[in-house]
Amino acid sequence: MKQADISLNLSTKRGRPPFSEETILRIHFIQHWLTLSNPAMEEATLIMSVCLLLLICEPRN
Repeated sequence: MKQADISLNLSTKRGRPPFSEETILRIHFIQHWLTLSNPAMEEATLIMSVCLLLLICEPRN
């Protein structure tokens, strides 16, 4: 098989879908306003995601 044939067989829909422009701009502005580095912003978004999941999944009494 030729190299060109192999590259044509690969799907272009690999990986996760891209974020919307609005989401990217929100993340960029929050990162700038809070003067966070890229790793710090990733950690902050991960922590916020986990907190939201915990709030949503919290059993009601």
